[in-house]
Amino acid sequence: MSQEKVEKLPVSLKAGWGVGALGVSVLMNGVAGVILFYLVSIVKMDPAVAGTLIFSFKILDVITDPLMGRISDRTVSGMGRRRPYLLLGCFVSTISMLVLFNVPDWNSGNAVLAYVSFGLLIYTLGYTIFNVPYITMPAEMTDGYHERSSIHGYRVVFISLGSTVGGALGPILLQMYGQTRETYSLIASLKAVMIFVSMLACFYLTKKARSIVRTEVTPKFLQQVAHMRKNQHFLKILAAKLIQLIGIFATQAALFFFFLNALQVPETYIVVYGISMTVSSIIFAPLLVRLSKRIGKPNAYIVCGVIYSLNCLSWYFSGPGESVWLIGLRGFITGIPFAGNIMLAMSMLTDTIEYDARKNGVRQEGIFTAMYSFVEKFAGAFGPLIVGLLLSFAGFDKSLAPNAGQSPEVVSALLLGMAAIPALTSFLSVLIIRTYTLDEGAIEAVAQGDAGPAKPLASPAE
Repeated sequence: MSQEKVEKLPVSLKAGWGVGALGVSVLMNGVAGVILFYLVSIVKMDPAVAGTLIFSFKILDVITDPLMGRISDRTVSGMGRRRPYLLLGCFVSTISMLVLFNVPDWNSGNAVLAYVSFGLLIYTLGYTIFNVPYITMPAEMTDGYHERSSIHGYRVVFISLGSTVGGALGPILLQMYGQTRETYSLIASLKAVMIFVSMLACFYLTKKARSIVRTEVTPKFLQQVAHMRKNQHFLKILAAKLIQLIGIFATQAALFFFFLNALQVPETYIVVYGISMTVSSIIFAPLLVRLSKRIGKPNAYIVCGVIYSLNCLSWYFSGPGESVWLIGLRGFITGIPFAGNIMLAMSMLTDTIEYDARKNGVRQEGIFTAMYSFVEKFAGAFGPLIVGLLLSFAGFDKSLAPNAGQSPEVVSALLLGMAAIPALTSFLSVLIIRTYTLDEGAIEAVAQGDAGPAKPLASPAE
């Protein structure tokens, strides 16, 4: 019997882990995709100030992400190394959504700035506490090369669902009740419920997930960093995702502005775009798993990257009053690379972790995924910073209604965020992945006799 058949995980466990991604998606996209628009158009902050503020708090992740990874690597508990933080992160993340989108209407700009800073701090900590241990778990759950892709396939489905439900909720309610502080407060409350339920469900449904015994001697932090720098496969994945995610988050930050201020279409068109993307992601996720088995994970990733670049550039052919069908078509096409890039990048990440553990005999999943999470969140802050600065330099008029048309200079700036920047960053990430060579054979070829996988620790529930 093949290794893949022996190590195949039950659907209930993969789905139980995957459901946590719904909460992460609502949390990340609910903030990254809306916070800049909310602070600029509703709270009336300067675009450059808002973008810089969002970015500045991500610098904190330089400390918190590696620290969280190290803490979870060293944790010994009856719930395993990672799961205690899923529970804690669930509560902190839920609170952060409520705080961020209930900014008081104070006259003092400094007071508003302090309040928003506090909200961003809680958000940063909540996301770190949950997500760093969460994305570490697949590396421990199985040793199967293709089974890791299958696990992340479930993650893609729940990310897509979270993006759609969370993404559709806002535009629909804004269309019904208007662009007001009260509407955003209502949206945040509903999203907070989604975050809490999905993250808590993930905690309970992963009770039987395999954990790994902590190594007897945990390397010092600087030794771990030096160790990571020697893993060229990991560094290539890290570089590719950093570059690509900057473009993706720039698009997210520009999306609301672009649809309302450039295309001048109703908020519900964003719903059409999101639903089309989700349907496509769910359809193509299992097909992309098969494609990766046939042509390899890096080549499948490259295909997705090229599709994404070309689709981004198509926004240059759009204009005011754009057809809802064309917007839906772009969303459907976006769903293909969306599914592939998330699933394949995370699968390759866990491959590099498994390779490292087999080669060196030390399980350091937490510190690896912490660096990956930092890259993800840094890009999530850098994208809005770019868009905020572009809008400020282009002369965005924040005194106008949130859905009012803006100047041609502002529209050109938004096209940079929606089309040119993400197309370029995706293409650059493809060039990096072309040099990635780690495959199933390379992992199996590691001298396991000298440094085999760490011994599994039976689940407390078993």
